[in-house]
Amino acid sequence: MNWLLFSSQKFEKMDKIEELLLSNDGRCTIINMEDVASDTVDSSFFYSLTHTSYAIFNIPLEFMNHKSFLFALGFIIGKEIPVFISKNIIKSEFVLDLLNDDFVTDFSDLQNLYNLLEKNLPKYVELEEKKNALKVLFEKGIPFTPDCFSFQIAKNDLELCELFLKAGMDINERDSSGTPFLCYAARNGKIDMVQWLLENGADIDAVSNDRGYSAVMDAVWKSNVQIVELLVNKGANLNFVSRDGQTALILATGSENFQICRILAENGADPTIKDRMGMSSIDYATLFKKEEILNLYRERV
Repeated sequence: MNWLLFSSQKFEKMDKIEELLLSNDGRCTIINMEDVASDTVDSSFFYSLTHTSYAIFNIPLEFMNHKSFLFALGFIIGKEIPVFISKNIIKSEFVLDLLNDDFVTDFSDLQNLYNLLEKNLPKYVELEEKKNALKVLFEKGIPFTPDCFSFQIAKNDLELCELFLKAGMDINERDSSGTPFLCYAARNGKIDMVQWLLENGADIDAVSNDRGYSAVMDAVWKSNVQIVELLVNKGANLNFVSRDGQTALILATGSENFQICRILAENGADPTIKDRMGMSSIDYATLFKKEEILNLYRERV
């Protein structure tokens, strides 16, 4: 974060404030108003304004009429840059009007400012990361939408997915078809992405709108043993019934995948739950004469 500190020789130095900002990976530029021309704005002054993330004004009231001050304050407010303003200079109606804005904060003295910054710096860092991430996505020509995030998940592009998350994407959002990101990762066989989504708070049992499956059901549907095992170990609900009455175990039985059937059955999947046809996993194993799978289920009934 780039901090722009406007100070004056007539006031206490902001060394403590600068130290606090630097300790939180901030970069500080200090502008002493006595060193700034009152009626012009030079290139270095303008450069500082255009490269700041936050600004602090702790200067005497006498600088209120300086064109450089008015330009700086107007520029910062116009760009909606968060700004902290000393109560020494809020006697002006011009400044008082600005204090109605959400991104303007006043402080009574440097200790009050220090306390405000110390309390809120983590939030400021998060907001700055979000802004920077959105900027990078924009420069790459990538829209900040759930569908684009899903596309990066399918590509297994962890770097871009991290950017989406920093930019504020809700990990439990869905794409335009109503598919949770975790289901999308499971369907596309991206085990690293499944792991990453879970680590970042994805709902393991979220259900898609299209097929009505949870992520573990999608993994079973795609016969992906590794993802099934991962989701089972992370505590996925193995007895969820989809809107067409299927469970993960019924799907596994239908695909005749003994390895997945074993993983599910050994971890609590119920082989007696019936679908809308009135058929259970045991019934399907019996119907299709899958003795190995049937014996696996009988041991657990």
